[in-house]
Amino acid sequence: MFKQILTGSLAASLLFTGTAINATAETTTSAAVTQGTITDPVIFAAEGSFPTLHPNGKVLITSDKYDDVNRTYTNSMYNVETGERIKEFTTDNDSGYYTFSPNGTYMVSSGDHTIVSDGATAEELYTLPYRWGKPKFHPSNEDLAVFTNSPDLLDKNQFAVVNLKTKETLYQMDYATEMNMRTAMHPTEPVVAVVRGRDVQIFNYEKGEIITTIPNIFNVEEKQSYHAIWDLTFSPDGGRLFLISSAKPDQMIVLDTTKNYSKIALTASQFANKRISTKIDDYRPIDIRISPDNKELYTRNYDGIKFYSLETGAMTHYIVAQNMGESISIANNMNVAIERKFKSEAGQTYIEVVKHPYKARSGNGIQFEDTYIHLNTGQSTFYGVDYYNNGEKTLLAPSQVTFASDNPAVVAVSPSGMLVAKSEGSTKITVTYNGYTDEMNVHVRNITPSPIKIDNLKDSSYYITGTYEPNKTVETMINARWYSVKTDSTGRFSFYLDAPLVANMAIRVYDSSDDEQWAHVLRDTIAPAVPAVTTINDSADTVSGRAEPLSTVKIQVNTGSAISVKADASGKFTKKFTALTAGHTVNVKAQDRSGNLSKPKTAKVTDKTPPATPKVNSLTTSSTKVTGTAENKAKIYVVINKKTYSGTSVNGKFTITIPKQKRGTKVYVYAKDAAGNRCKTNAIVSVK
Repeated sequence: MFKQILTGSLAASLLFTGTAINATAETTTSAAVTQGTITDPVIFAAEGSFPTLHPNGKVLITSDKYDDVNRTYTNSMYNVETGERIKEFTTDNDSGYYTFSPNGTYMVSSGDHTIVSDGATAEELYTLPYRWGKPKFHPSNEDLAVFTNSPDLLDKNQFAVVNLKTKETLYQMDYATEMNMRTAMHPTEPVVAVVRGRDVQIFNYEKGEIITTIPNIFNVEEKQSYHAIWDLTFSPDGGRLFLISSAKPDQMIVLDTTKNYSKIALTASQFANKRISTKIDDYRPIDIRISPDNKELYTRNYDGIKFYSLETGAMTHYIVAQNMGESISIANNMNVAIERKFKSEAGQTYIEVVKHPYKARSGNGIQFEDTYIHLNTGQSTFYGVDYYNNGEKTLLAPSQVTFASDNPAVVAVSPSGMLVAKSEGSTKITVTYNGYTDEMNVHVRNITPSPIKIDNLKDSSYYITGTYEPNKTVETMINARWYSVKTDSTGRFSFYLDAPLVANMAIRVYDSSDDEQWAHVLRDTIAPAVPAVTTINDSADTVSGRAEPLSTVKIQVNTGSAISVKADASGKFTKKFTALTAGHTVNVKAQDRSGNLSKPKTAKVTDKTPPATPKVNSLTTSSTKVTGTAENKAKIYVVINKKTYSGTSVNGKFTITIPKQKRGTKVYVYAKDAAGNRCKTNAIVSVK
């Protein structure tokens, strides 16, 4: 049977198809619609799936791990404001989804059976027999909820209105056949609306009677029954009932509950489902809810979330989906928890909590590259910070900024700025620079004892290395690709990957005997050292030196475009240029595989080109001056009988005073430029 995903109250956890974390240029055809971007900085972030925010927006529930043998989920409860991991708990109903009641008194997980827990502590209160239902809470009564149930999978189903405080079933309706079923509770009357296949039924659960039945409201064929009505919800005052269809996705249907649930005539633009993505063709709606402030209605669609004015029916804003299968949860204070996927690792997800409405980051400031990182106990790392100033981005070294830990017992900061994982838990790290601040969540887990040891992993690396028993086979799975290697005689192993590692990915290395070890990939945020550059001269036309091994060396001459060359495994690099001019400035930077850019090494092109041999005019026995042409500003030397006379070329000409000489005397003339280069040959003139 299809497992229906829990949604429920205003703070429900919704299966979301993705979110536009960064704004794109995509818009709908309505001029009134604006596209949101995620608020920066992020309020909270952690590894996990299926986010559920407490209605107060201060507590987050995530699902961390699934045990497919025992069919259990390990879940975490976090304080969004402090970053503290409050507790871990396990659900044994094969479900990692939760739904809070409107004010957070209860939290419900529905799977093989339904678990009702205390919304403040996550302590299990009791269980209910409903399987894979989709609970909906009464909007204004914490204790009332309606559950759908498929006790015999595909044979039949039912719905039940339950008082969670007394555990009393107030009303139950059984159906002999199984159909797709959705429900909604009226906010002020003892009424529940139930969808089965193509039809809508309205029940008074106190009187135990059917108020009305509306057959095939979307007018679809019987073969489309499963997708005929995908969800429904009442308006805050109960005067309207909104329905969405996956079979007919272009516009929702609105019923007037005060007029025997008759259809309300809509214009073409009211509550219309318009495409918002250029990348995802499927724009069908999946869920429909009233926003926590009761001013908007929003739908979750395959191409994103769309918000509509309850007053006018106009789409006011939206969030474009980028990945299929993500989840979202909205709290009463409009905090939004979004499940995001690693772009290069199928199945691995993390959660970010942001503030709605979404606003793009602008102006100057500092920012961590990641919203969270994950360390094992005893692990440590340096972490650089990006500085944005007037449109330019600079990577600041740990020594340039100040770090502070909210809980040094979990993560301490060393005098050199290293983050050191001390004990299991979660905390926030605050960084300060020039009056700017930013925060990052750091989560620490104890390492499960294992003979497999994984070396520190860095993003952009193609290798996973470590140790195990000699001559044993170890395996890993990365990006849906299976790798297997054998350890050498010393126990070392090394996996070479098809694609580079991505920061915060969880890596598992294991063997056939169930030995395993987990580690997370750390982001390399430390800039390479400034490259060492050998002397650059205009005769060799070559720039060479040493930089971080395998880094990309960027060479810029004067104001020209940078030219790149790769440093080898030992860090050596060399680049031949067509021509280098003496006196030009050369800037050399190294960029590592994570994109971190070093500070520049600046050098001047030195002059190693000798001047041309001077051209000397003829001399006679009556000459008292040696004249001729030579390189401008060159020092000119005249040697006669081992005695030297000198002068300087001005505008390419020189005149040097000498005594009169006898006929046949040899006069030697040479030039030296400002850099001290001497011409290769002397000019020789005989006195006539």
